[in-house]
Amino acid sequence: MARRQQEPPAVEYRSDPELARATAVATRSAIKAAVAEQLSVSTYSRIIWAKCKFPTIQSLLVLRCETGGGLGRLGAAERDNLLRDTTPRTALEEGDGLLPSVERPEGGGRFRIAELTALFRSAVLPAQVEPGTRAGYYRAWRGVVTWLIAHDTADQGLPMDLTAPARRKPQNRFNSQRFKS
Repeated sequence: MARRQQEPPAVEYRSDPELARATAVATRSAIKAAVAEQLSVSTYSRIIWAKCKFPTIQSLLVLRCETGGGLGRLGAAERDNLLRDTTPRTALEEGDGLLPSVERPEGGGRFRIAELTALFRSAVLPAQVEPGTRAGYYRAWRGVVTWLIAHDTADQGLPMDLTAPARRKPQNRFNSQRFKS
């Protein structure tokens, strides 16, 4: 029986630190250039880049009034969800687990569901995760938003689908009968 000839590898890996550094620098520069292309000059000039391996905008607050990068296609609530910083301590955490008394600004009447929902989202919901963990999540999220803006897809960032894509069944190159005992 004739043996099949081995196919050459699709990718050749070399241990070349200089090439790796040059590629990393070029990639970071390209992402920053793509962000600059998507945003207005005034917004881009206010961006401070975090010291991360992947180009990351330090504070997403500079993007509040921006329309480029897909941000202009978002509604107000979607924009708020995309740019929200959940790292500060909440009122629930400041009160050691006790939520300070809640009163309506006009001094009377019952709370509407929307008001109670907003209070829960701002004071209770973020407290389910430790502040240090929230800071890590936000650090990663800023990288995601930077990537979305560079690719003009900020309007497609939420909701994210966290399910794994369906995997194809690997093809068995060996005769399965040969390995049965």
